[in-house]
Amino acid sequence: METQRYEIGMVGLGVMGRNLLLNMAGHGFPVAGYDKDPGQVDAAWRLLMPVLEAWKASPPSDFPNYAGGTWGPDATQGLLVHPGHSWPLPMELAGHRTGENS
Repeated sequence: METQRYEIGMVGLGVMGRNLLLNMAGHGFPVAGYDKDPGQVDAAWRLLMPVLEAWKASPPSDFPNYAGGTWGPDATQGLLVHPGHSWPLPMELAGHRTGENS
């Protein structure tokens, strides 16, 4: 008999715990949940399973994956296209952290 391994465990599946657990599971992390009320665990999986099945049946063709440690997909630059709004550039953040821009 093979033992199931989980990377993340969540104790307490109330409003916050359940949403955190479902979010991590939805992003592919093997998770385990515990609550003193077994109905909470069942409710979380009843909520999540249709979503996981739908994602598996029709994965998005244009999901904006990007490498960790980068500034994200290029499309994010267009989110603040308004006069006076922009994302900070890496060197602006670096200068702010070190106090160079003060």
